[in-house]
Amino acid sequence: MAVPLDQNIAGEQCAITTYRGLRDAAKDHDMATYNEALTILEQEVEHDEDLQSLRESLDLMVERDSK
Repeated sequence: MAVPLDQNIAGEQCAITTYRGLRDAAKDHDMATYNEALTILEQEVEHDEDLQSLRESLDLMVERDSK
């Protein structure tokens, strides 16, 4: 379960980088694109935080079960 979770985290981090770039590129030129990229970026950050929390919980469970 850890490997797919880590892959999802990496995917979210890639998406965050992509949408930050899009947001920054559109900032002074296209407010509609800027706002859409900002909205999606916020969602991707939330997804990443959720997955990171799940990963931490999984690590704690594995650690507890190994004792």
